[in-house]
Amino acid sequence: MQNKLRVLSVGIFFFAGALGAVACSSSDDKKSTSGENPKAGYVTLTNTKLTVGGTTVGNYTVAAGFIDGSGTKMSGEQACETSKEASCEIKICELQGQDGGADNDAGLPKIVHAGVIDITGAQLPVTKLSPDSSGSYKSIADRKSVWTGGEDIKIHAAGNPSGVGEFTANMKAPSLVKVAGPAWGATSVKIPRSKDLDLTWSAEGTASGQVKVILMDQGKSKVASAECSFPATEKKAKIPSSVLGKLQAGQGLFYVRAYEEATQAVSGYEVKLTLTAPAAREGGQATSVAIFE
Repeated sequence: MQNKLRVLSVGIFFFAGALGAVACSSSDDKKSTSGENPKAGYVTLTNTKLTVGGTTVGNYTVAAGFIDGSGTKMSGEQACETSKEASCEIKICELQGQDGGADNDAGLPKIVHAGVIDITGAQLPVTKLSPDSSGSYKSIADRKSVWTGGEDIKIHAAGNPSGVGEFTANMKAPSLVKVAGPAWGATSVKIPRSKDLDLTWSAEGTASGQVKVILMDQGKSKVASAECSFPATEKKAKIPSSVLGKLQAGQGLFYVRAYEEATQAVSGYEVKLTLTAPAAREGGQATSVAIFE
C-alpha cells in the first residue's frame, strides 16, 4: 500500500505532470493514451500555516521548471477514462507495471528556462528564482506563512530568447482554509461511498480562490480519483455519492487544499501558475489516509 500511495501522492504534491510526458491525459472526457511530450512549464508558490499542540507554524516554498519535449515520445499505453459530474472530475486509469510503464524512445525532454523569475506581494520577502547553468531552478523555502487570503501576488519572468519568453501574471492569494468536517479519526478518515460527503471549512483573511478536494483509491489494476473544486467563499460543499461510488472500497487518500491557478501561452509553451495552500484541520493538515466504505 505504501508504494501505491507514494505514487498517488505525486499527482497531488508536485506538478511534474506539467513537465513530463503525460501518459494519462484528459483532453476529451474519453479514453486517452501516451503521446508527444509538451512544451510546458510551471511556477508554484505553496503557503502553509498549521497549529499543532497549541503552536502555530508556517512555511512557504517557491518552485519553477520548464521543458521542451518537442519530438520526444513515450511508448507504451496508459489509458485513462475521464468524466465530469457536478463540481468533480473523475479519472480512472489503468496501472502500468512497477517499472513505471512507458519507455522514452526519443531521448529526454530538454530543460529550458524563462530567465530570472520575480515573485512579489503579500508578506513575501524579496523572492527571485534564477536558473543555473543547466536551465534548472533551485526552489526557495522558509519557515514562515506569507499570506492569509486575498492579497495581490505578482509573478514576472524576464524571459529567455532561446527558451521561454517574458511573462507576467497578477494573481490573488487563496484563503488559508481550516476544514471542520468530515471528522478525522486518529490515523484516517472514513468515507462511506453510498452517502453524499459533506464538507465545511472556515477561511482566514478574505475568502478567496477555490477549495479542491482530492480523493484517490488504490486499486490493483486501475486507480480512480476524484478532484472536486468549490469557491472558498461558500465555506461548505457536497460531493455526491454518485462520484464517491466510482472509487473502489478500501484504503486510499483524502486531501484538501485552497488554490488559485492561471495558464499562459508563452512563445509556444503552456505555463501553469499556481498559488496553493494545503488546508488545515484540528491538530494538523487536512491530508489523510482514507477508508472508502
